[in-house]
Amino acid sequence: MQSLVSRVLMEHKGVRITSENNTEILLGDLRFKMLFQEFPQRSNLQIVNFIKIIFPVNFIMILFMNLQATMIQIGQEKEKGIKEALSLKGMSPISFWITWFLSESIIVLGSVLVSVCGLYAGRILVHTNFGIVFLGFFLFGMSFICLGFLISQLASKGQTLFVVGALMLLVLSGIFYLVQFLMINKGVARPLVLLTFLLSPVPFGHFLYTMLDGELLTTGWTSDLSP
Repeated sequence: MQSLVSRVLMEHKGVRITSENNTEILLGDLRFKMLFQEFPQRSNLQIVNFIKIIFPVNFIMILFMNLQATMIQIGQEKEKGIKEALSLKGMSPISFWITWFLSESIIVLGSVLVSVCGLYAGRILVHTNFGIVFLGFFLFGMSFICLGFLISQLASKGQTLFVVGALMLLVLSGIFYLVQFLMINKGVARPLVLLTFLLSPVPFGHFLYTMLDGELLTTGWTSDLSP
Protein backbone atom coordinates (compact mmCIF):
# COMPACT_ATOMS: atom_id res chain seq x y z
CA MET A 1 0.00 0.00 0.00
CA GLN A 2 2.80 2.40 0.91
CA SER A 3 4.70 1.73 -2.33
CA LEU A 4 1.55 2.28 -4.40
CA VAL A 5 0.76 5.61 -2.75
CA SER A 6 4.38 6.72 -3.03
CA ARG A 7 4.50 5.84 -6.75
CA VAL A 8 1.33 7.83 -7.43
CA LEU A 9 2.55 10.82 -5.47
CA MET A 10 5.95 10.80 -7.16
CA GLU A 11 4.26 11.62 -10.45
CA HIS A 12 3.44 15.05 -9.04
CA LYS A 13 6.00 17.77 -8.55
CA GLY A 14 6.89 18.65 -5.00
CA VAL A 15 6.77 15.16 -3.52
CA ARG A 16 9.75 13.95 -1.52
CA ILE A 17 10.18 10.72 0.45
CA THR A 18 12.10 11.63 3.60
CA SER A 19 12.30 8.13 5.07
CA GLU A 20 10.90 4.65 4.67
CA ASN A 21 7.70 5.50 6.53
CA ASN A 22 7.42 9.21 5.81
CA THR A 23 6.46 11.11 2.65
CA GLU A 24 6.62 14.89 2.40
CA ILE A 25 4.31 16.73 -0.02
CA LEU A 26 4.98 20.32 -1.09
CA LEU A 27 2.13 22.22 -2.75
CA GLY A 28 3.24 25.79 -3.22
CA ASP A 29 3.78 27.24 0.22
CA LEU A 30 1.97 24.35 1.89
CA ARG A 31 3.82 21.36 3.28
CA PHE A 32 2.20 18.07 4.26
CA LYS A 33 3.73 15.02 5.87
CA MET A 34 2.30 11.52 5.55
CA LEU A 35 3.21 8.82 8.04
CA PHE A 36 2.73 5.18 7.07
CA GLN A 37 2.32 2.77 9.96
CA GLU A 38 1.34 -0.86 10.03
CA PHE A 39 -2.02 -1.50 11.65
CA PRO A 40 -1.77 -3.62 14.85
CA GLN A 41 -2.40 -7.27 14.24
CA ARG A 42 -5.32 -8.96 15.92
CA SER A 43 -3.08 -11.46 17.70
CA ASN A 44 -1.11 -8.63 19.32
CA LEU A 45 -4.31 -6.96 20.48
CA GLN A 46 -5.47 -10.22 22.03
CA ILE A 47 -2.20 -10.52 23.95
CA VAL A 48 -2.49 -6.94 25.20
CA ASN A 49 -6.09 -7.48 26.31
CA PHE A 50 -5.12 -10.69 28.10
CA ILE A 51 -2.32 -8.89 29.96
CA LYS A 52 -4.72 -6.12 30.96
CA ILE A 53 -7.04 -8.73 32.46
CA ILE A 54 -4.48 -10.63 34.54
CA PHE A 55 -2.23 -7.68 35.42
CA PRO A 56 -4.38 -6.21 38.24
CA VAL A 57 -5.05 -9.54 39.96
CA ASN A 58 -1.36 -10.46 39.94
CA PHE A 59 -0.47 -7.48 42.08
CA ILE A 60 -3.53 -7.91 44.26
CA MET A 61 -2.22 -11.41 45.00
CA ILE A 62 1.32 -10.15 45.66
CA LEU A 63 0.17 -7.64 48.26
CA PHE A 64 -2.34 -10.16 49.59
CA MET A 65 0.59 -12.26 50.79
CA ASN A 66 1.29 -9.62 53.43
CA LEU A 67 -2.32 -9.81 54.55
CA GLN A 68 -2.21 -13.60 54.68
CA ALA A 69 0.98 -13.64 56.72
CA THR A 70 -0.42 -11.07 59.15
CA MET A 71 -3.60 -13.04 59.79
CA ILE A 72 -1.72 -16.30 60.29
CA GLN A 73 0.73 -14.75 62.77
CA ILE A 74 -2.06 -13.11 64.74
CA GLY A 75 -3.93 -16.42 64.80
CA GLN A 76 -0.84 -18.24 66.05
CA GLU A 77 -0.36 -15.67 68.81
CA LYS A 78 -3.93 -16.27 69.89
CA GLU A 79 -3.41 -20.05 69.89
CA LYS A 80 -0.27 -19.78 72.01
CA GLY A 81 -1.84 -17.26 74.37
CA ILE A 82 0.80 -14.62 73.63
CA LYS A 83 -1.73 -11.83 73.32
CA GLU A 84 -3.33 -12.70 76.66
CA ALA A 85 0.10 -12.95 78.30
CA LEU A 86 1.02 -9.48 77.06
CA SER A 87 -2.27 -8.14 78.38
CA LEU A 88 -1.56 -9.63 81.81
CA LYS A 89 1.83 -7.90 81.81
CA GLY A 90 0.14 -4.55 81.28
CA MET A 91 0.21 -4.10 77.51
CA SER A 92 -2.94 -2.34 76.34
CA PRO A 93 -4.86 -3.55 73.27
CA ILE A 94 -4.16 -0.23 71.53
CA SER A 95 -0.41 -0.67 71.98
CA PHE A 96 -0.67 -4.23 70.71
CA TRP A 97 -2.40 -3.23 67.46
CA ILE A 98 -0.23 -0.14 66.92
CA THR A 99 2.87 -2.31 67.18
CA TRP A 100 1.45 -4.73 64.64
CA PHE A 101 0.44 -1.88 62.35
CA LEU A 102 3.89 -0.26 62.37
CA SER A 103 5.73 -3.51 61.78
CA GLU A 104 3.44 -4.51 58.92
CA SER A 105 3.67 -1.03 57.40
CA ILE A 106 7.43 -1.45 57.07
CA ILE A 107 6.95 -4.80 55.34
CA VAL A 108 4.36 -3.33 52.97
CA LEU A 109 6.65 -0.41 52.19
CA GLY A 110 9.41 -2.81 51.17
CA SER A 111 7.06 -4.94 49.07
CA VAL A 112 5.67 -1.88 47.31
CA LEU A 113 9.12 -0.48 46.54
CA VAL A 114 10.27 -3.77 45.04
CA SER A 115 7.08 -4.17 42.99
CA VAL A 116 6.98 -0.62 41.64
CA CYS A 117 10.70 -0.45 40.89
CA GLY A 118 10.38 -3.80 39.11
CA LEU A 119 7.62 -2.43 36.89
CA TYR A 120 9.78 0.49 35.80
CA ALA A 121 12.98 -1.54 35.53
CA GLY A 122 11.19 -4.04 33.29
CA ARG A 123 9.83 -1.16 31.16
CA ILE A 124 6.27 -2.28 31.84
CA LEU A 125 5.56 1.23 33.06
CA VAL A 126 7.26 4.12 31.30
CA HIS A 127 4.91 7.06 30.95
CA THR A 128 3.07 7.00 34.29
CA ASN A 129 4.43 9.11 37.13
CA PHE A 130 6.38 7.02 39.66
CA GLY A 131 4.88 8.85 42.63
CA ILE A 132 1.32 8.11 41.55
CA VAL A 133 2.06 4.41 41.12
CA PHE A 134 3.89 4.17 44.43
CA LEU A 135 1.11 5.98 46.29
CA GLY A 136 -1.56 3.73 44.76
CA PHE A 137 0.31 0.55 45.69
CA PHE A 138 1.15 1.76 49.19
CA LEU A 139 -2.39 2.87 50.05
CA PHE A 140 -3.75 -0.45 48.82
CA GLY A 141 -1.21 -2.33 50.92
CA MET A 142 -2.15 -0.33 54.00
CA SER A 143 -5.84 -1.00 53.42
CA PHE A 144 -5.06 -4.71 53.27
CA ILE A 145 -3.33 -4.50 56.65
CA CYS A 146 -6.44 -3.02 58.23
CA LEU A 147 -8.58 -5.63 56.52
CA GLY A 148 -6.32 -8.34 57.90
CA PHE A 149 -6.75 -7.01 61.44
CA LEU A 150 -10.51 -7.08 60.98
CA ILE A 151 -10.62 -10.62 59.61
CA SER A 152 -8.26 -11.90 62.30
CA GLN A 153 -11.05 -11.32 64.81
CA LEU A 154 -13.25 -13.90 63.08
CA ALA A 155 -11.19 -16.90 64.19
CA SER A 156 -8.52 -17.82 66.70
CA LYS A 157 -6.50 -20.36 64.68
CA GLY A 158 -3.91 -19.60 62.04
CA GLN A 159 -5.04 -22.42 59.76
CA THR A 160 -8.64 -21.23 59.82
CA LEU A 161 -7.57 -17.68 59.03
CA PHE A 162 -5.49 -18.97 56.11
CA VAL A 163 -8.57 -20.59 54.58
CA VAL A 164 -10.68 -17.49 55.22
CA GLY A 165 -8.04 -15.31 53.58
CA ALA A 166 -7.83 -17.52 50.48
CA LEU A 167 -11.61 -17.46 50.06
CA MET A 168 -11.64 -13.71 50.55
CA LEU A 169 -9.04 -13.28 47.79
CA LEU A 170 -11.20 -15.24 45.36
CA VAL A 171 -14.32 -13.27 46.28
CA LEU A 172 -12.66 -9.86 46.04
CA SER A 173 -10.99 -10.72 42.73
CA GLY A 174 -14.37 -11.83 41.39
CA ILE A 175 -15.97 -8.59 42.54
CA PHE A 176 -13.27 -6.58 40.75
CA TYR A 177 -13.91 -8.39 37.46
CA LEU A 178 -17.66 -7.98 37.93
CA VAL A 179 -17.36 -4.24 38.46
CA GLN A 180 -14.73 -3.64 35.76
CA PHE A 181 -16.41 -5.54 32.94
CA LEU A 182 -20.11 -5.52 33.81
CA MET A 183 -20.71 -2.28 35.69
CA ILE A 184 -18.26 0.45 34.63
CA ASN A 185 -19.50 2.20 31.48
CA LYS A 186 -22.28 -0.39 31.19
CA GLY A 187 -25.20 1.82 32.15
CA VAL A 188 -25.03 1.01 35.86
CA ALA A 189 -25.82 3.92 38.17
CA ARG A 190 -22.65 5.78 39.15
CA PRO A 191 -23.44 5.80 42.91
CA LEU A 192 -23.69 2.01 42.84
CA VAL A 193 -20.32 1.72 41.09
CA LEU A 194 -18.73 4.09 43.59
CA LEU A 195 -20.16 2.02 46.41
CA THR A 196 -18.21 -1.02 45.19
CA PHE A 197 -15.04 1.08 45.29
CA LEU A 198 -15.20 0.92 49.08
CA LEU A 199 -13.68 -2.54 48.68
CA SER A 200 -10.02 -1.66 48.14
CA PRO A 201 -9.22 -4.37 45.52
CA VAL A 202 -11.84 -2.83 43.19
CA PRO A 203 -10.33 0.68 42.88
CA PHE A 204 -6.80 -0.73 42.95
CA GLY A 205 -7.55 -3.22 40.18
CA HIS A 206 -9.29 -0.51 38.16
CA PHE A 207 -6.29 1.75 38.70
CA LEU A 208 -3.92 -0.88 37.28
CA TYR A 209 -6.28 -1.69 34.41
CA THR A 210 -6.54 1.93 33.28
CA MET A 211 -2.84 2.44 33.90
CA LEU A 212 -2.05 -0.02 31.11
CA ASP A 213 -4.41 1.92 28.85
CA GLY A 214 -2.39 5.04 29.59
CA GLU A 215 0.85 3.23 28.81
CA LEU A 216 -0.53 2.04 25.47
CA LEU A 217 -1.57 5.61 24.67
CA THR A 218 1.92 6.80 25.74
CA THR A 219 0.27 9.39 27.99
CA GLY A 220 0.59 7.55 31.27
CA TRP A 221 -2.22 7.21 33.79
CA THR A 222 -4.50 10.21 34.18
CA SER A 223 -7.78 10.66 35.99
CA ASP A 224 -9.47 11.07 32.60
CA LEU A 225 -9.01 7.34 31.99
CA SER A 226 -11.41 6.53 34.83
CA PRO A 227 -15.15 7.06 34.39
